[in-house]
Amino acid sequence: MVRAIFAAALDDGCVTRNPATKVQPSGRAAAPRSAFGAADLGTLRAHAAMDRLHAYWLLTLAGLRRSEVLGLRWSDVDMTAGPVTIARGVVADRSGRWGAETAPKTTRGAYTLPVPADILAALRTLRDAQAATFGLRQIRTGWLAVDEAGEPHRPEQYSKLCARLCTAVGVPLLRLHSARHTSVSRILDADVQPRIAAVWHGHDVITMSRTYDHPDADQLGDAGRALFAAP
Repeated sequence: MVRAIFAAALDDGCVTRNPATKVQPSGRAAAPRSAFGAADLGTLRAHAAMDRLHAYWLLTLAGLRRSEVLGLRWSDVDMTAGPVTIARGVVADRSGRWGAETAPKTTRGAYTLPVPADILAALRTLRDAQAATFGLRQIRTGWLAVDEAGEPHRPEQYSKLCARLCTAVGVPLLRLHSARHTSVSRILDADVQPRIAAVWHGHDVITMSRTYDHPDADQLGDAGRALFAAP
C-alpha cells in the first residue's frame, strides 16, 4: 500500500523517486486456496446427514459464509416455499468470541436464495428439534445456529466443529472457507453461468453484470440444485 501511495505521488510530481520500491514485504505468505475433492465432499455429506448440525453443514457446503450461517434467524427462512434471506452476518470480536451483528458482506445488501430441497428438508428437521427442545419462541425469531443449550454458536466454535467433522471421517483438514471455494467450483463445473454463480454466493466479482443483469428465482434455483447433484 505504501509503495502504491509513493507511486501515485511520483506520477503527480510530488516526489522524485519511490523510496518503497526496494522494500521487501514481510509476514507470512497467503495460504493457498483449496477446495474439497468430489470424494471427500461426498463423505462429508454422508456423515453430516447423521449430525445434529446437518442443516448448518449443508448451508456451509452450499457456499454461505460462516458469518452468514451464524447470522441466520428463523424469521429469515420461508419454510413453505424455501427461500432463505441473508440479511446479516455475525463475526467474532477480538477475543474470538461472539461479536456484533453486521450487514451482509455483499455490497448489494441482503439477498435471497431459493435453497434446494435437501437444505429445506434439513431445516425443517432442525426447526422441529429446536421447537421440541427450546419452545416455539425459538423457531419464530431465534438464531438457527445454536448449541445444545440454546446459545448461539461462536464463530471460532463453529470452525472447530467443522474441523472435528473432517477429522471424524478422515477428510483432509481444510479451512472452513474451503467449503465456499468448493461450492463455487461445483456450480461453475455444472455449467451454471458465472453471473448466476456470483449472485448465489453474494459475490462482487462480476459487479457490472450483477448491477445490470438480474437472475430470476428459477435460475438461482438451478444453481442451488446443481450443488446437490451426484458428485
